Parts: sequence; C-alpha cells; structure tokens
Amino acid sequence: MNKIHPGNNFVFTGICIPDREVSYISLFTAMLMSRRPAWQLNVVNRCCPQKCTAYDLRNFWEDDVIQLRPAWLCVLVGIDDVRKWIRRENDWKEYAPGPFLSHYDYLIGRAKDQCGSRIILLDPFLIAAPHEENWTDQIFAELPAYYRAMAALSRKYNAIRVPLQTIFQRQFQHRPCNDFRQYPDIPNALGHLVVAEAMFQAIR
Repeated sequence: MNKIHPGNNFVFTGICIPDREVSYISLFTAMLMSRRPAWQLNVVNRCCPQKCTAYDLRNFWEDDVIQLRPAWLCVLVGIDDVRKWIRRENDWKEYAPGPFLSHYDYLIGRAKDQCGSRIILLDPFLIAAPHEENWTDQIFAELPAYYRAMAALSRKYNAIRVPLQTIFQRQFQHRPCNDFRQYPDIPNALGHLVVAEAMFQAIR
C-alpha cells in the first residue's frame, strides 16, 4: 500500500447507494483493516444515499469535506450529471460536460488548497450491456466527454483515477450484468465489491 499512514482521515463523498447496508465504502474499509491490521484509519462516509451531481456537491462541500480536513478524499459523481444533461432536467445546463468539469475542478481545488488532500476519482459507470435500454445507450454515448473531464482533473491534481466502466466491462466477459446490479446505475453487493477491490488495487 502506498502513501497511506495510520491515523489518516479518509473521507468518501458523492454517490453511494448500499445494497442491504453493504457498500463499496464498507467493503473497502474492511479490506484495509483486514489486509493492513496495524492501521488505524478514520474512515468517514459523507456520500449521498440517493442521486447526486457535482453541482449538488458544492452546496455542502465546506461542511461535509473541508471541515473534516481529509488526508485522503475519494469522490464518485457524474452519472446523474449525464442523466440530467440528456433529459434537460432542472438547471440542466449545469450538468453539461463543460460545467461538470468546472464544478468538479472547484471542489477538488478547494480540497487540495485547504487540506492538501490526496485525491481518488472514481469514474461514473453503468452496469449495463450495449443496446440494453434506450436511456442506457444515451448515457453511454455521452460518457466519453465526462471521462475527458475526469482525465483532465486527474492530470491537474495528480489524482488516482479508477476507470470503473472499463473494470466492469472486463467482468461482463465472464458474468452477466444482472449479477452485479440492483439497477443499471446502482450496484448490488457484488458490484460494490468490484468497486472496492478496484480502489484497493489502484492505491496499493
């Protein structure tokens, strides 16, 4: 494991919808505790158990992130930005790729400037096959622009970026999508395990 030290404040924010109280956060925390038993990490979950965008995160970033002064900060956001952009929902212009990048850049910049946080960026993802549903195909068509924004943020802030869509696609070569999901945009316990393991491998 690299650049994680006992006593680190490890904060998660963005989206996390558990499957019967199992989530990628609880599984990742268990991995760290079992595989590195001497560590005493202070893991704090500030994720939304519902839909959440980069634009939304600005409303509670100071209280939920900055005041905690995380040594490590992990963020999962983006899939709901894409959904609101393609559906032209309320304030829809705030969810386009350009504003998405601006909002995300502001958030990560604040964490770096105020806390010196090491950043983990989890790519937005869908647990779905091509041409499965019209709305999933619409999201797949828009995701590359958001991934370019993620790549830009990763370069700018020397962040660890975890390409979850690619990782799930590898899983789909062996098992059907339904094995990993509650819904195409919500993982089940096995899907959460895939996310947790990908995080662990990315930072070791």
